Amino acid sequence: MCSSVQQRVQLPRVCGSVDTTLSVVLPYAENMRPWEVIPVLDSEAKPVGVVQCSELIRLRAEHFDPTWPLARLMSRSFTTVFPCMSLMDAARLRGKSCFRGVIVVSEDDSFIGVVSELDLERACSIDPSNTLQER
Repeated sequence: MCSSVQQRVQLPRVCGSVDTTLSVVLPYAENMRPWEVIPVLDSEAKPVGVVQCSELIRLRAEHFDPTWPLARLMSRSFTTVFPCMSLMDAARLRGKSCFRGVIVVSEDDSFIGVVSELDLERACSIDPSNTLQER
């Protein structure tokens, strides 16, 4: 049987608000993997976007302004799920966004954590006809 989201949810290394600047998150991002994300939360701790660490890595290689807010870089395309859902259902719900993991929220849509794409794929596999199969 496929594990539940609650069994795989993790807290990210850092979260920010739309006004949080790159200079605040870059020290944390140095130790993050390219596929990790920085969730962007509103004043009520509800997710409003995600910033891919791969984007921050790209910016470090180019010229960027450390005073840029996360709102300038964040994607509003992400999938939210509840802790009680199965990983199979979470994998089915995720869209074609740049972030292929899922954001876990409570019943009032407050941020709880993240389940990575890797964790979703470890728990569930995709067959050649593009339908999910339980491992």
